[in-house]
Amino acid sequence: MNFVKMVALVHQHQRERDGQGRVIAVVSDLAAAVDIMFDSIVLKVDELDGSLRQFYEQLKSFVGEDRREREFTRFDIRDRLRMGKSQQCLYLSRLVELGYLQQYGHINRGFRYRIAYWDAYALLREQLKSDLQSQLATLEYGQRPEVAGRQTGRQDVPLAREKV
Repeated sequence: MNFVKMVALVHQHQRERDGQGRVIAVVSDLAAAVDIMFDSIVLKVDELDGSLRQFYEQLKSFVGEDRREREFTRFDIRDRLRMGKSQQCLYLSRLVELGYLQQYGHINRGFRYRIAYWDAYALLREQLKSDLQSQLATLEYGQRPEVAGRQTGRQDVPLAREKV
């Protein structure tokens, strides 16, 4: 809510005030805050932290969507992604622990890896964006988004109980 308050304060000259002189936030302030904070919201929803997610996405592009069953070694990855041994080892062990990778082989002969879970990160982002927009439309129009989408010319609606 602090971000909503900041957005409302930025637009305070276009906003109404309550009896105590506080700025009243509107739905468009919430929408702007969601747009600004969207990547942070996605990071909170995703079980992989930012750097691990980035490594995993690079790993998926290295393996290739068309070759999902392809196995690879630490050395293959290190050559391709140009990263240090300790960081790579940490990422690989974390992905194995979370079930994103399967590990084969023995420690003396070297492990081989295969991506076990091909998550749809882009789909997650799109679904989250759609859900947030649906909730904003419900707030703005007070009804289902598919009905609200047909209405035009509505002004911003003050958020209930939200005073800045």
